[in-house]
Amino acid sequence: MGSNQPIALEQKKNGSYWVWESGGVCYLIPKYSLKINQYNFETIQYIFECEGYSSNSQGFKLLKPAQVYSSDGGKKWQVSQLGILQFY
Repeated sequence: MGSNQPIALEQKKNGSYWVWESGGVCYLIPKYSLKINQYNFETIQYIFECEGYSSNSQGFKLLKPAQVYSSDGGKKWQVSQLGILQFY
């Protein structure tokens, strides 16, 4: 964090995101059960633009998935374009 390097997400069996491919483009989609709070919000901002976030937010709506590409032989994903989350 704090550098200009893109964030790298490691592939995990029970992670917080799904990777979905369509038309040769890979998208990162947060699982519905993902809880965003003050502890993980900084990391989320490297993946999604966060509209209307506050510490009192009850949930979010995915407006646009993040675009990602595979690195390290498919074991990691890097964000190439931020997605958008809208909080309520």
